[in-house]
Amino acid sequence: MNDECNACLVGYGGHSYVAYDILLANQVFVNYYLDQEIKSFNPFSLEYLGDELGIDKNTFGKYSFPSLGDNYARAKSINLLKSHNVNFLTLFTLLPLFQNIQR
Repeated sequence: MNDECNACLVGYGGHSYVAYDILLANQVFVNYYLDQEIKSFNPFSLEYLGDELGIDKNTFGKYSFPSLGDNYARAKSINLLKSHNVNFLTLFTLLPLFQNIQR
């Protein structure tokens, strides 16, 4: 991916920290997050954009990445964001890029 590929994490808890590392390793830069509340612990200094209900997909970059650990909450968020025509990155989207990572 190129340096214009940026993303927004959907959910900013423990699962998102791993997702952030995977995205960064694939040259996807994360600048924002969506969550139910502003997180006091913000290890990557991401900008809070609110929750999924009040999003403007043009605000948070080219892609979003579902990084909620809870399967039900993740599916609910994805369905809501899909209704706003949000573009998603998934691990399957990134899979071809893993071949470029040196071991």
